[in-house]
Amino acid sequence: MEYIRWVPLVSRKEQVNAAAIYKKGLVLGVVMISGEFFGGLVRVSNVTEGDRDDS
Repeated sequence: MEYIRWVPLVSRKEQVNAAAIYKKGLVLGVVMISGEFFGGLVRVSNVTEGDRDDS
C-alpha cells in the first residue's frame, strides 16, 4: 500500500481531483470516490509506516 503514501488526508473534492489526475489508477480513483474505504487504506498505510518505525 506504499502507493497510497502520496495521498494526504484531504476533503473528498480533493480526492476526486487527485483521482482525475491519476487516470493511470482507475481502481485507485474508485477507491478515492468511495471515501470510507479510501480513508481506511490511508490509515493502513500510516500504520504500516508506524510499525516500520517501531521495528
